[in-house]
Amino acid sequence: MFEQRSGLPALERTRSRPSLENLEARLAPAVIAADDPQTGVSYTIAPGTVLSPSRQQGVLDNDETTGANFGNPLVATVLTQPAYVTTGGTVIPQNALTLNQDGSFTFVAPQNAAPGVIEFTYTATDTVTLDSDTATVRIIITPEAGPRHAVSAGVGGGPIVRVYNSRTGLEVFSKMAFEDTFRGGVQTATGDLNGDGIDDVVATPNFGGGPVFVIYDGKTGAELFRDLAFSDPNYRGGLSVAIGDVDGDGDNEIILGAGAGGGPRIQVLNPIVNPAVNPFLDTPAILAVLPLGVGSFFAFESTFNGGVQVATGDVQGTGRDAIIVGAGDGGGPLVRVFDFVGLRTIGEFFAFDPSQRSGVSVAAGNFGRGVADIVVGAGIGAPMVNIHALNGALLNQFQAFPQDLPTGAQFLGGPTTNSAGFTGPSGAVLPTAVQPSGLVPFGDGLSAALLNPNTGNFVGSEGGVNVAVTQRDGDGIDDIVTGPGSGSSPRVRIFSGLTFVELENITAFNPNFFGGVFVGGNSGTDSQNRTP
Repeated sequence: MFEQRSGLPALERTRSRPSLENLEARLAPAVIAADDPQTGVSYTIAPGTVLSPSRQQGVLDNDETTGANFGNPLVATVLTQPAYVTTGGTVIPQNALTLNQDGSFTFVAPQNAAPGVIEFTYTATDTVTLDSDTATVRIIITPEAGPRHAVSAGVGGGPIVRVYNSRTGLEVFSKMAFEDTFRGGVQTATGDLNGDGIDDVVATPNFGGGPVFVIYDGKTGAELFRDLAFSDPNYRGGLSVAIGDVDGDGDNEIILGAGAGGGPRIQVLNPIVNPAVNPFLDTPAILAVLPLGVGSFFAFESTFNGGVQVATGDVQGTGRDAIIVGAGDGGGPLVRVFDFVGLRTIGEFFAFDPSQRSGVSVAAGNFGRGVADIVVGAGIGAPMVNIHALNGALLNQFQAFPQDLPTGAQFLGGPTTNSAGFTGPSGAVLPTAVQPSGLVPFGDGLSAALLNPNTGNFVGSEGGVNVAVTQRDGDGIDDIVTGPGSGSSPRVRIFSGLTFVELENITAFNPNFFGGVFVGGNSGTDSQNRTP
């Protein structure tokens, strides 16, 4: 998939745009993209946000020279400044657009930007022959735009899914995904599946549920599709779910992982969208969800029956997502990473003490290194969140819920800050220096602290932590969504992926519910949309 630093989904990335040909082959340069939305490049954003596509997803991404000059480098220059092409638009400031020669750009949408379509044009120039063509870029302003994240109750709670606009923090809709008598918990993931530029939501039952999945439209909440991942009337292990472009075609796939009792099975599904529906007018319909490529494979030994947790992320910087798998309950804190193209293992590491047998929660996001890093939540014990590179190197670690004490525990007082700048409950053993792995002070000072992973000392919840990523603050860096495991009040906290300060703290359900909270999201840098 295309990399996008802003975390704002690109509405359309056409892969069949006409090529830039040299003038020896034709008498006049061709127009690469006109006003037709089917031939242009489009992005969807909300008012007051910053759109900053990188070079890989910039305006030159699909431009090229052909014939003898194929592969010549291109440079981009602005031809006309951004302006509304629909009625009722607001004035766009002169400095709203910065276009770089490599095709990357930054566009700042005014806070009062009216819903509608903004266009600007650019020239793509062959740096060798100096031949050039022009193209049009569309920026669609819609209040509904923005990444989505979802929260759902853990074991003992009803099958309710709450979906939020990550940028505003406002609830978009809530759904009872399964029968209201089901109490096994629900897992979710978000990502655009129907090409309308807005993250959709996939929900699956946790342990006790069959292998069913349901897709909700991220804009309206309408149910788009419901089916079984595989046919087994006796299976009741539930599923984990992720969304990502694992084959690099620019379209998102659904990745499902079998739950406890189902073996370490991974199923990759390809949503098929009705191409006759214009995404600028209506919600595109999902016609079918079919197995992709090999369809399914085992992430671990086939004898392991603890299930798996799944995530996706462009950990290699190749433009396509890898499949990230964490062992489920009963397995060690093992994380294994697969390149779906060729189905090969590209990474493997233990995120915590290998002797633990509680599994892990996994996610992935871009935290400023240019590739996705792997987020791992502890399955039991303190709600520790690790951030790892593909090779397993520990980049950061923090404790998400230190004030949620297990039954019978006593708060030791505080918080206190030591001379090294690390903050935590009074009595906790804190690091005395920044660790070689790159650990940094947490900075919140009130409700969370980085802890020394070598000491194992902590004060807090003992139920582990569930993790996801989204784009909360719009700084172009993914942020980390955390939900507590069982035994804690149902708080959901979102932390900055850049500074690790708390961005949001809400009580998602009845404060007397202690069954844990599942969280679902999608890396803003990986959130992709279907080409209609």
